[in-house]
Order: sequence, then structure tokens, then C-alpha cells
Amino acid sequence: MNKLDKNSYPVKYQFTNVPIELTMEDYTKARKEFVDHISSDPGVVAIYQIGSVTAPGLSDLDFIVVLNDKRLTNVPSFFSISNLGQKSQYVLMHEQFFVDRLIMKELPKLTAVFNMKKVYGEDVDICQLEGAGQRLLTQILLNDIVVVALGHEYATYLDSNVLDVRLTLARMNSLKYPVNMFAALSGIRNENWEACIDDFAQIRSQWFELSTQQRYEALGSCLHGAACLADELVNQLDDFNRKNNFFEIDKELRGFGTFRLGSNTLTFGNPADYKMDDIETTTISGQILPVTFLLQLKEYTKENGPVSSFIRRNLRSRLAHTYSSPHRKLIMERINLVDTHISFLEKNRFMFGSMFNFGYQLSPCFYTHLVKRLRQKIVKLKKV
Repeated sequence: MNKLDKNSYPVKYQFTNVPIELTMEDYTKARKEFVDHISSDPGVVAIYQIGSVTAPGLSDLDFIVVLNDKRLTNVPSFFSISNLGQKSQYVLMHEQFFVDRLIMKELPKLTAVFNMKKVYGEDVDICQLEGAGQRLLTQILLNDIVVVALGHEYATYLDSNVLDVRLTLARMNSLKYPVNMFAALSGIRNENWEACIDDFAQIRSQWFELSTQQRYEALGSCLHGAACLADELVNQLDDFNRKNNFFEIDKELRGFGTFRLGSNTLTFGNPADYKMDDIETTTISGQILPVTFLLQLKEYTKENGPVSSFIRRNLRSRLAHTYSSPHRKLIMERINLVDTHISFLEKNRFMFGSMFNFGYQLSPCFYTHLVKRLRQKIVKLKKV
């Protein structure tokens, strides 16, 4: 992974989306405005808030909206935060997450959720795994978090010339979740990682007290630490996968592969297994993810849902041996839930709000393009 000299940060970046100082009252008002607006549709069953506000002006608000799509009366655009006041849009930061009751019931298999509380509507029973089942699910989720975030996100920030300040601070703050998940999984606490997490929290709490120069120097230093932490966490989880023989591999795991994740091409494998002609161009200079994370993606390609098909189209694998998956049942339950969620969003024409999609994106013009293609086919048929 590229390491950037900390002293070059203020010069290297063009900073965008600089945080605005707000109060807790602003967040209370934004929460009320969102809940009042969204809950006015009779198809809204419940609204849950996840996470907590620790740094007004930097923190955002995250909601999961549970829907009964048969009772919805408004068009999808009604559920966008663009209908809220400008300050509330800033507080929420991004479009929110929409699920049906079935998906909400199985939410722990879809994504890792922390500090969740209901703020409107009915109670929804949520299934929680325990013991060995929960440990296995945590490992599966962490493997996916490596692919969709840890394996490239912070390295991308280091290589970029433009830095979204508020988003970067939020993403560094979110590192505490996979760190805590790995500690629960392995039973081992890493004091250096915890110190980094404390540093991230401190810069957030002191942000508006610092001068502009101090802010960006602190941000650069913490970003460097976040990239190193993410890299170490990936390698530690790889070791854990291998020691616990997660895929029951009978010999040393060899081979490599690539996966197109949005604008990034991720590469997997042992560096010694690669020839330069085999490695696709990647925006992550010199970054090769351990091959163990390729195996779970390969399992996902065995299903036929939208996300599974997307992974299958974008995955290239050259493994030198076969493997087995004793945990296939839970792995398949997870990808089926991801597929079901995306299908639910597409069915109801929600062009936002997916919680875990491996780079599968719902285009804002998806249905416009679909109608256009159908019309073109109809015109051709008429000509024939």
C-alpha cells in the first residue's frame, strides 16, 4: 500500500464538503422532519435509527425505513431527502435505507448494525444468531467488508487529489465497527488499533476548535493511520481465515483473481503467483488482497439473483486448486438476502437505499433506459 508523507497532506489535497458547525438541536429537528415526512405514507411500517451523534456538524443520521410496499401511496421520489430542508439534508448526508418486514427480520445477515433504536411505528421482530452461528456470521460479514471497503477505500483516499472532508471523517470513524467485530471474533484486542480509533474520535470532537491548518494536518495524520489500520486488519483476518480453515482447503492456497468493484479493479492472490501480464490495471497501486477473500465471492456467483449475477460478470478467478465450503448454507442465506433486498428496491423503483451491494448500482435512470430500449425494439419490430 502506498504510504504518503504526513507533511504533504495540506498541499496534496483539494478539500471539499468542509463540515459546518451545528448543534444537537439541529439534529433533533432534522430527525423530526425526516420521520414526520416519511411516516405520512401509509406504507411506512416503522423507522429505526442506527448509530449515534457524537460530533454535531460531522456526524450524520442513518435510518432504516420498513415498508409494506402494497400500501405505499407516494412515488419513490417522495422518500428522498431532497424533500427536506437544506439543513436537514446536510444532517442526514445521504439517502436512507429501505427494506420490507422480511428483510428487516433478517437484518443481521444483511449488514452489521450498531446502536439501533425504533423512532416510529411498529416493533419488528429481528432474528439474532447466537454462539457459533453469530461468530460465523461475523466472519462472513468481515470478509465482505474487506472487499467492499477495507481493501481499497483508505488507499484510494491516499491516492486521490480531492478529499471529501466530512465523508472521510465519517469513514474513518466507522473503522471502529470492523475493529470491534474482529475483536469479538478472535477474542484478541489490538491496543494500537484502539489507540487509532481514539485518535479519530478526538479529532472529530475537537474539529471546530482547531485552526484550518491544524484540522488538515490532523486529518492527514489520521488518514494515514486509517490506511495502515485497514491494511493490518485485512491481513489479520486473512490469517484468521487460514488458521480456522474457513473453506476447508487441503493444501496451501494458491492462485489469483480480479473483481471489478465500481471504478476500482481489486486484485486477489499471493504476489508470487502473479505475472505482470495477468494483473489488470488497478487504481490501488501495489495493493493485492489475500486470495482467501476471493473464495467467498466465488460462492456468491453460484446463485442467480441480481447481485450474484453482477459478481459473476465482474469476477475473474484463477485458483490452482479446489475447495469446499462447510458454511455454504449461511453464506447462501446472506447473498440471497442481499439479492432479495436489491430486487425489492428495483420492484418499487427505489433508486437509492441499498445497504450492501458489492458495487451493484441502481442507476437513477434505470427505468428510463429500460423504457427507451423497449420503445426502440418496438420500432424495429414495426419496421419489420
